[in-house]
Amino acid sequence: YEGDSYVIQYSVRAGRKPDVIYFWQGASSSRWEKGASAILSVQLDDSFGGVAKQARVVMGKEPGHFLKMFGGSLVTLLGGVEREAITRDTDGTMLFKVVTTCNDKGDKKPLTRTNQVPEKKGEINNNDVFILKTPKSLTIYESQNASAAEKSTAKKVASSLFPGQKASVESGASPSSSFLKSLQ
Repeated sequence: YEGDSYVIQYSVRAGRKPDVIYFWQGASSSRWEKGASAILSVQLDDSFGGVAKQARVVMGKEPGHFLKMFGGSLVTLLGGVEREAITRDTDGTMLFKVVTTCNDKGDKKPLTRTNQVPEKKGEINNNDVFILKTPKSLTIYESQNASAAEKSTAKKVASSLFPGQKASVESGASPSSSFLKSLQ
């Protein structure tokens, strides 16, 4: 959830002490949660003898290695938990944006991210892929300038988030009127 922070330990080989301890911080995460994630990373590293590298990861700026840990299908949802109050999308309609960005580090391969966005027509553009889940349907809209990586990631994410549901795929300059009717 974009309103939370998470601590994730990663080991190159199973059964070893962690090589990297990531603390991922969502865009809407509170200062308290961001600070707590950093402190917990230090404590976790100390419990393993201080051998791991600690890495802060900011939502939307995830490095390629971090995204690869999730098989290229890391999805960030709207909402989160703050002081035991849970906030999440509950209206049955969800819109996800699949975006590829340039990568100037490591293997330089483009990085693809999927984020839940508000269900508004203004979120739709001609450069990305969108997954729309309504109570009755699952639709992937591939805009005219969408990359192959965005298209394949959208299919992977849709089947992962909504197993057993077959997504219909639309392509072109603009989504269908039924797609747009589901948005505000």
